Amino acid sequence: MPPLPPLLKRFRPSQLTIALLLVYGVPAAAQQTAPEAEKPVATNKPVETKTPVPATAPTPKPANPAAGAGVQKVEISGAKGYDERRQDTASKIVVTQEEILRYGDTNIGDVLKRLPGVTIGGVQGRGGGIRFRGLGNGYTQVLLNGEPSPPGFSLDSISPDIIERIEIIRGANAELSNQSIAGAINIVLRKAISTAQREVKLGGQEENGRFGGNASVQLSDKAGRLSYSISGNLIRGNFKRPSQIQRIGTDSNGQVDELSNTDALSIGNFTGIGLAPRINWNLENGDTITNQSFLNANRFIGSTTEVDKVTLGPLPPYSYDNQRSKSEAINFRSNLNWVHKLADSAKLDVKFGVDFNKRNTDTTLLGF
Repeated sequence: MPPLPPLLKRFRPSQLTIALLLVYGVPAAAQQTAPEAEKPVATNKPVETKTPVPATAPTPKPANPAAGAGVQKVEISGAKGYDERRQDTASKIVVTQEEILRYGDTNIGDVLKRLPGVTIGGVQGRGGGIRFRGLGNGYTQVLLNGEPSPPGFSLDSISPDIIERIEIIRGANAELSNQSIAGAINIVLRKAISTAQREVKLGGQEENGRFGGNASVQLSDKAGRLSYSISGNLIRGNFKRPSQIQRIGTDSNGQVDELSNTDALSIGNFTGIGLAPRINWNLENGDTITNQSFLNANRFIGSTTEVDKVTLGPLPPYSYDNQRSKSEAINFRSNLNWVHKLADSAKLDVKFGVDFNKRNTDTTLLGF
């Protein structure tokens, strides 16, 4: 190899320069030559090309313009999801209709006697006083569909078959017109009409040789947009209730200074009738018209005789007294409710009501 010129000797590559060229130069050269190797070599032979045959797809049918004209209506219904006992904001005891009819009671008074903390006094057929435990009469209010019951209203004249539920509210409640101290008993009449029903019940009772009977009827059905329900009951009873009262009085030293016995006898009869029709009409525009009425009429005739026998102590003002009572009461209430749907899930609720009450009571007292 001939010697390099003096100028090129200054730029003579070292071993390190040669190594770097080998590392970075060989891959670059490979990248440049690789595409050229992939190019097809030109030949004079004809090239056969195969054209893929497309798969035959089913020819779409022309859309039916009448198929999409109407939208199918879908209705979804489920079980009742509201539990009055658990989800109500007020503290109350709710007695459902199944529990009311479980024991076959003929009047609502017998149903209330089994409720905890509720006491009913008075004579059957006269709507005795209702009180909660710890308070006397007059502190408990009786409501009918959330409104105060009319004067002379008798619980014995209501059949359990026409009641949907009973609510025992202890204390004041802003949702109801409750003006009592102890609380209120709200009797809610049947409203929902689930299935057609035709039912008649007959019953009888006996008390000390006096017989009575009761009958109830339940009719409900639907006819197009109109649904109706008619509930009624009739009760007739006779009673004879003897009782004896013994009085013992002592002085400051614990000695008995008064001793007397009183024999009492109550005899009488009562008649009550109740009718609760309900009509629900759904209009084509979505409005709802509902009419709920309630008619209650009762009559009571009875007498109570008391005879005092004094063994020790002063005589009473009257040793014999007889009290005769006759009372008649008629209560009628009707409510008309119109619900009109507005935009954005709003609604207009209009109510009209009629209330009529009449009561006559005659009492005669004879004593000597």
